[in-house]
Amino acid sequence: MCSSDLYYLESEKSKTMNIKKSLNGVTYWTVRNDNSDERWVVFLHGWWRDSRRNFRKSDLFWQQGYSLIFIDARSHGQSQFKLINNGLFYAIDVHKILIHENIKSPIILGTSFGSTAATIYAARYPVQALILEALPNNLISIFHDFYKFLHLPRFLFGWIPYLVIYIQKQS
Repeated sequence: MCSSDLYYLESEKSKTMNIKKSLNGVTYWTVRNDNSDERWVVFLHGWWRDSRRNFRKSDLFWQQGYSLIFIDARSHGQSQFKLINNGLFYAIDVHKILIHENIKSPIILGTSFGSTAATIYAARYPVQALILEALPNNLISIFHDFYKFLHLPRFLFGWIPYLVIYIQKQS
């Protein structure tokens, strides 16, 4: 996190901010609002991003008296590298952190990859509200972006999403 991001959070938010908490290698930040009655908003970032992307988005919720939590996914931002990282594991990590912080039924705001994790989380655990930005909706483009990220040639692996769709239609 660069110093300007930290300055923004410290000057705009509360002095009760806890910097760089970590649970099982997943880094997160909590900002407790003195006006909050244990109302929380959880911010989940997109693929190739980190929590800094959500700092300025949090203003509206902060002004309404919500406490905030920003979670860097595995292998993103300041979280440790983990070989396997997907929306399911992000949702599991979010659940473990919320249990650790004793946060119940939060609002979850997810962007892109974070919205996938938010949807998975909300399907399993109670949430006050779910806000989804740029929710991925095309399996083929998700696979193609993944190949691009790993620098894999599409012509060798491009058939995989079509096989997944075919199998899903058969069942």
